[in-house]
Amino acid sequence: VPFTTGVDHVCNYTGGELVLAHPMTLSPSAKYYEYGRVMMAALYAVADHVNEVRCGVLVKGKRYKLKIETYDDVSSKTHVVTIIDRLLAESNVDFFLAGYASSRTRLYSGKLFEANKLLIAGGASSQDVFANKSTVFGTLGKSWRKMPNALTAIKEAGGKSVLSLHEESAVGCNGIDNTLAQLGLEHTLDKEIENEPNMTSMLGHLKEIQDMDNPPDAILFCTYLTGCESYI
Repeated sequence: VPFTTGVDHVCNYTGGELVLAHPMTLSPSAKYYEYGRVMMAALYAVADHVNEVRCGVLVKGKRYKLKIETYDDVSSKTHVVTIIDRLLAESNVDFFLAGYASSRTRLYSGKLFEANKLLIAGGASSQDVFANKSTVFGTLGKSWRKMPNALTAIKEAGGKSVLSLHEESAVGCNGIDNTLAQLGLEHTLDKEIENEPNMTSMLGHLKEIQDMDNPPDAILFCTYLTGCESYI
């Protein structure tokens, strides 16, 4: 069907549509809503550009329009798995896109690899999402590369010990032990804290740290923006 683009040409999608489906957090009250909202806007902007400006994608002489299907996962691990299982069983999805975060994407990247489906995991950086899965690709840098500069700054400032607090799936604190050892810094404790900590809960954690016999020289917070904004 001819499609008028508004850029002074008409596109004929002779091959039909390519369906790209993905779970994404759409509920404003859910944990990863802000990430999901921004990621989804970017995905649809790219699809609009490909469809309207480039007249879709050209495959073996035929043009295909990109169609994105989005399903609300409410940041739930259970919902994510249910969505993927249903799409694999009941729909004709050509490619898959991942939402946020690594803790959710790792639950189904293996399933899609086994089904020989291409997955672009733009919101994941943990290597277990991608390892030994040749059909799974990412766009973010490796999570273990995020921390060395901060740890080096602590060392250069005279610090000798570090304590880390992390939210579930906040991968910034993952894999820092090797870097700490290389810098000669002691990792006194790594503690998982509640999701979306607020000022009150963080003050409680800080009070516990202050009361330690040997409190650390520095504290690493590996948390998400929603919580961080309330206590930084």
